[in-house]
Amino acid sequence: MPSFNVKTIKHQNSFQQRVQPKKSKFGFKIFLAIILVAVFYVLFSFVLPRVDVIIVPVTQDYEKEFDIQLTTNSSKTNFNNNVFLAEVLQSSLSETEVFNATGEKDIGDKAQGKAVFYNSTGRSQPVTPNVDLINDQGIIFIVKENITIPGAKVDENGNIVPGQITVSIESKDPGEKGNVQPGRINISALLIDKQEKIFGDILESMIGGNSKIVKVVSQDDLDNAKDELIKKLEPELKEKISKNALDNFVVSDKLITFDDSEISTQAKVDTEVKKFEVSLNLKANAMVYDNKSLRLFVYDKFLQDLPAGQVIAETEFGYIDSRLEIEVQNIDMNLGLANLKINATFPVAKQIKLDDVRKNILGKHEREARRYILSLENIKDVRFVFSLSLNDKIPTDEKKVDVRLGEIK
Repeated sequence: MPSFNVKTIKHQNSFQQRVQPKKSKFGFKIFLAIILVAVFYVLFSFVLPRVDVIIVPVTQDYEKEFDIQLTTNSSKTNFNNNVFLAEVLQSSLSETEVFNATGEKDIGDKAQGKAVFYNSTGRSQPVTPNVDLINDQGIIFIVKENITIPGAKVDENGNIVPGQITVSIESKDPGEKGNVQPGRINISALLIDKQEKIFGDILESMIGGNSKIVKVVSQDDLDNAKDELIKKLEPELKEKISKNALDNFVVSDKLITFDDSEISTQAKVDTEVKKFEVSLNLKANAMVYDNKSLRLFVYDKFLQDLPAGQVIAETEFGYIDSRLEIEVQNIDMNLGLANLKINATFPVAKQIKLDDVRKNILGKHEREARRYILSLENIKDVRFVFSLSLNDKIPTDEKKVDVRLGEIK
């Protein structure tokens, strides 16, 4: 009986070949993230955190006066004798601007007419166009040329005959208000009792007065333009001088003089224009002084005179909040000398043992530390400024806790 051999042929890329799975990195990433979070937490909870504790004490202003001399001669400066170094600086700035005219002027016609003047005195009376003639309504008129009112005479019958003259007059100002009816006008330059003897009468109604209002440059316009240019240039000029001064030198408003004499404009008062141009070259002389040395001197003097157990409080930002009011006794820019009286004011508080406060708040949370500090005498307020911290806990390292007196601005 025949037999058969059956062979199974396998392809080289058989699907029965086992595929090895790749190892996952997800678990490693989670582990790394946990390590980083832990390091971050430790750094910003225990290693890096710092805190500034600003204690606001109950303070009182303490004042003291000093007589100070400023000099530009460096060889004469002497802190023991209250003499400080100064410098005289000069500078100038120019500005040209166009301004609107706000003045008004009536360029209409003046009322015209005639009047007869009477003189019951024995002397003639001159009247010029500069003399106001006023009627009962307060309207002012003038004669159009110089006149002389003849004095009174006695006729052949012994009667006094007033002197008289008829002349042309006009209203002093344009406008319809000058068109008045006939009536008496008084000569304002005469005494009251004399006005009864020398006066005028308008013969017929005045006519021809009318108004035409136009914009003109007024004196106020010119003054305001000058003031505006000065107001603009003064701070710029002061800043320019400050930039040219030495380090720590300052410009005081009371030690600077401005010269505004160089001002020019083509506009004149009553010029009929809508806009006008004004130019100003503002000059300044300033005596600048070493502000840092002066303040340190004042501070040291204060410390010497403070009663025992008192201190000068600093501000929140660490500088001394002193107020120096300067009164200039005399100044000579040419000689480079100035004598000043300075009134200095410092906030003074009773001394607080800050080292003890620091030690007693180490490791405490802000609320607990605040309660403790406010329980002390002569404390008005307290502020905690944390940096590089994830919580409000005071570090346990004294070097990372800064406690100082100050004012919270």
